Amino acid sequence: MLRVSITTLEKEAMANVRAESLISTIKAVGEFILMVCGIIGIAVEIFHEQGLLRRLLDQLMNTALSNSLLVILASGFVLLAGKVWYDNVFSRAEHINALGNFMMRALMFAGAYFLYLYITTGSFKL
Repeated sequence: MLRVSITTLEKEAMANVRAESLISTIKAVGEFILMVCGIIGIAVEIFHEQGLLRRLLDQLMNTALSNSLLVILASGFVLLAGKVWYDNVFSRAEHINALGNFMMRALMFAGAYFLYLYITTGSFKL
């Protein structure tokens, strides 16, 4: 039988653990629901029959090959520049969670918007 001994320091650390309050739990559940609504709304907007992906691919097919290659190269350059910028700005410890917090807030905002659309129009589509 494996015996695990708990040190005095661990006992003190466990004694200081407090349960989440009801308000913070309700806030966390609300944030989660808004993020899920944001993900669903964005997915519906991108993948429905005349969605963003379909329109983008139609525009890409209707342009000349040279324009398509130029757009692909420009997109690659923008992604590379964005990665260099991200590595320089968010490499410091005080900014380590900034992108995650921004994405969470953006998804919550999108969720609130798509939830409003669903309540007022009955559909996630724009």
